[in-house]
Parts: sequence; C-alpha cells; structure tokens
Amino acid sequence: MKILKSKIIFSFFLTLFIIGIAYYLNGKYFQRHYKLSCRLGDRKYYDVSYVSTGSSDLTLFQSTKQAFKIEFKGKVKETCLEDKDESIFIQYDFKNAHTFVRNQEITQHLKDSHINTNLVLVDISKNGVINEIYFSKYIDPTISNIYREYIANSFVNFTNKENNKNEWENSIQNFAGISQYVYTILNARVTRNFVDGDGQNQSFLYDDAKNIKKYYSNDSQTFYSLAANNIPFSIRMKRYLNLFLNNKQIGFEETTFYKKLQETKNTDLASIQNKVNSLKGSEFYKTDLLAKDVEERLKEKILLQNFKYTQFTDFLRQADLEKKENYTEYFLQLKSLFSLEPKSTSDAIPYLAKLNQMSDEFSLVISALVNANNIESQQAMIQTYYLLTDKKAKMVLLANLATSESPAIETETFARSFLSINDRDIRNTAVLALGNIARNLNGKDNNRKNNVFNDLTNEVNSAQDPHAKSVALLALGNAADERALDNIKANLSAQNEDVRKSAAFALRFINRSEPDQALNNILLHDKSEAVKLSALEAIAYRNQAQEIIETQKKILRSDVSEKIRMQALKNLAQAGEKEEVKYAMTNDLSKSVRTYAENLLTRFENNL
Repeated sequence: MKILKSKIIFSFFLTLFIIGIAYYLNGKYFQRHYKLSCRLGDRKYYDVSYVSTGSSDLTLFQSTKQAFKIEFKGKVKETCLEDKDESIFIQYDFKNAHTFVRNQEITQHLKDSHINTNLVLVDISKNGVINEIYFSKYIDPTISNIYREYIANSFVNFTNKENNKNEWENSIQNFAGISQYVYTILNARVTRNFVDGDGQNQSFLYDDAKNIKKYYSNDSQTFYSLAANNIPFSIRMKRYLNLFLNNKQIGFEETTFYKKLQETKNTDLASIQNKVNSLKGSEFYKTDLLAKDVEERLKEKILLQNFKYTQFTDFLRQADLEKKENYTEYFLQLKSLFSLEPKSTSDAIPYLAKLNQMSDEFSLVISALVNANNIESQQAMIQTYYLLTDKKAKMVLLANLATSESPAIETETFARSFLSINDRDIRNTAVLALGNIARNLNGKDNNRKNNVFNDLTNEVNSAQDPHAKSVALLALGNAADERALDNIKANLSAQNEDVRKSAAFALRFINRSEPDQALNNILLHDKSEAVKLSALEAIAYRNQAQEIIETQKKILRSDVSEKIRMQALKNLAQAGEKEEVKYAMTNDLSKSVRTYAENLLTRFENNL
C-alpha cells in the first residue's frame, strides 16, 4: 500500500515537472508569434449580433428628441482568399445577416434594399490593422457603417505588442488627443479597454471637432478569444457614449456586439484563385458613398462643427471678432446658426435693414440665409426686402433668394408678384429668379416647376422688345428644362444680336446633344463676337464633345479676337488639352493670353 502511494506521489510530481519543463521550453523556444494568418480556402461561419440604441436631440436637425435602434443579426461567412507576407485578404458574405434601422423618422428593413450589398473584401495587415475595405457596388451609408463597425472590431491590433509583455497600447483611429486602446492578453484571451490619456477616469474624448464631442465610458470593453492564427473565434463588446454639443449633452448611445464561430469548411483552391482574380476587378471599389452622399455628410459635419451660438444676439456680440479672424468663419457660424436654430433668422431682419446695403457684411448675412435653405430663412429674406431702400440691394436680395436649393412656395409667390410691376429692372430680376426657382424645383415638385416653366415660355413668346426677349430666354435657360430647346434654338437665328447672345447662353444647362451641335454651328458661322463669346461661355458649363474641342483648337489658332481666344483656351484647359495650353503660351500674339496659358500650365504641372 505504501509502495502504491509512493508511486502515485512520484507520478504526480513527475507530471508537474514535465509540464513545467514544457511550459518553459514553449515560452523560450516556441514563443507564440502574434501575427494574423489564414488558410487559403477556409470558410468560417459566425453567428453575429450587433445592437445599438440611443437618442439624439439633433437628429435630422429637428428640435424634438429622437430615439434610434440599429440591429444587425444573423450569420456571416468569411472566406480566406489570400495570405501574403504583409497582409491577408478576406471576403465577407453578409447575405444571411439582416439589418433593421428604426428611429422616429424612419423604420426600414434593409435586407432586400436594392442599394444593399452582400459581398465585402477586406485587406488586413498581419498586425491586425485594416488596410482597405472594398464594396461590390453602391451601398447605403447606414449599412456601410455597420459593416465597417463589424470588421473594425473583429480583429486584435497587435501593433506595439512585445513578445514578453502581456499588455500593450495603440492609438485609436480618428480619435482626438492621446486616448488609446489598452490590450491585455492571458492564455489567448485578449481584453481591450478604452483609456483616456488625459487622466480622466470616468471617460475619454473622441472626435473633438470644435464644438462636437463624444465621450465613451471607461467601462466600455471588448473581449476576444484567439484561435491559433490569432483571428478571434469569439468576441464580446459593450460600449457606452455620451454626445455633447457646445458642452451640452444632446444624446447617448449603447452598443453591444457579439460574434462566435460556428463551423469551418474548406473550398477548392482553384475556384478560390479564380474568385480572387474576378473580385479584384472593376466590380469592387474602395469608397462606399456617392459624391452627393459625401457632400451631404460634409455639410452636416460643417454645420455641427460651427454651431457655436444659439441666438443671433449672441452672435452679434462676437461678430466683430469673428470677422477680424476670418470672414469664412463668420459666414459658417451664421449658416450653422440659421440652419440649426431657424427661429433666429427673424432676428436678422432688423439688423439687415440697418446695415450698409452694399457692404460685405450685408452680402455675408444674405448668403448665410440662402445657404440655411429653410422656410424660415426664406421668409426672413422676403420680409427684409420690404425694409430695404436701395434698389440694387433689393435686386441682389431677390436674385440670391431664388438660388435656395429648396425654394418655398412663399419664395415662388414673392418672385411672381413682380411680374406685374412697371419697374423694368426689378421685373427682369424676378423673371431670371423664376428660372432659378424652376431649376431648383426639379425632382422636388414637378407641378410647381411646370407652372413656372409655362410662365417663362409665355414670357419669351410675348416679349415686346429684344431686351425683354433676351431676359426671358436667359430665364428659360436657367430652368434647365429640355422642353425649352426648340424655343431657344428658334431664337439663335434672330436678327438682334442680344437675342442670339442670350439664346446661345441659355443652352448651357440643356442636357442633350442638340445644344452641342447648335453651339458648334455658332462658333463656325455666327459673325458676332459677342454671340460667339456667349456660346463659348455656355460650353464651359457642359461636358465638351470632341467636335467642339476641335473647333475651339482652330479658334485658338486663327480667331482675331483676344477675348474669343482667351475663352477658348479656358475651355480647352478645362477639357484637359494640355498641348493646346503649351501652344498658346508659346505662340499666341497676345501677352495676356500667353501669361494666362503659362498660369494654366503651372496648374497642370501641379495636378490642380
């Protein structure tokens, strides 16, 4: 019995000794390398759940508080397509993961949306840093942000990881200040914490863009369980943030993210290689937003960044300081104020009436009202008009009002009211304004646009003198309506030079091929310098057809008018005809044209 007991004790300590030796050798000679890898053709299926809830007082720039909820759940398939020396390439298939977005303004399932996409390609460095994300086609921004969030939190960033250290730090992409992620690893389990480098224990600062700030709570954490290739097979994340504007809390957000590996399958390597070659073609591209979406988000960001004042009187107290520092800043502060606090526009009315109506400040305030593009700002401009005493200032205000991107019915009615007055200058300004209103109504209210278009057509047909017809043609051209083409073309052969000039310029917004032919004919056959110049100026607004480019090359070399050659040179430079710019710089008889060509060539060389 004693012998058996001794053997058991001996075996126990021998086992501990062997385990100790193995642990030592593993640490010294078989140290784990924290680099990502994947086996070509491996398909991994994950269960995922992403839920984000919260509220905001500035959603869609409305004064009412709005709640939101975003859910992204289901199965995600990840396929290893490439494993190179510096990075790995993974295809994500989100076909079986469904997204649901809900707030007080909109409730929608995005699973079947035609702007959704299933396939995403990701290039990831061996350290776990996302190099590029490629989308297969245009993708809704809400979806793309969720996909990016999923991908960005699916990997541990091993940058700065030292072999013998279990803790390391990395800066947080797009974060302000010195906030960091702190990673701690124990037996292939990684914990990621948010740490404020400024020493605030309760929170840290994110995205400090002037007046907009986001604070994440320091109890926001992410837990990773690593597979042998250092890609997590299990992830749990909880995150909390508060959103502040001008140091006032306007919203909060709570987010949870879970991801767990379910199964792994292998794929034929030949088919994978074929897929890599096809997916790397033109079907995929890096950006996920169309230009207009980028523009809208930049507009929103600029508005929030410059929302410094909540009342017009507060702005006026600092107005002189803002102007001295930067006129652009002055304009942006006003635009944000009028956009996000529309009621403040009424306070601008008496202020404008007291200003020098030909001053830069008057123009800046008017421009800010126009760019605010809301009903309140347009109503304020209308009321201001009746307080103005200077006729030119009235014309400037009326012309600017008509450029509002979303013209209110009050603005249209206001412009129409001047069609029956005797003052020729004000009436002509109103006619031109209606043309701009018609163009800005396109796709927003076609009934109103049609009514304005019909009125402008009547203006052209009923004009009693060449000047009135010229103004009406310009207004009809401003409407950018293809139905105006026949009426405009009919006036290209008018005896009066001003009428032909206006008709030529009126073609600039007509999106068809016939205007190109008409403009080319003017350049070749019309004897009037003014009409030719108007045609060239219209061409500057259009995509230039090859036939027009060739005609302008001949004009640049042979036309006796310096003004004509100068405008042709501008158009050719705009079309990318660098050799023509070189020719003009060396051979044109006019010093002004040669100097302008030299400046254009410098811009070409600098890729501007």
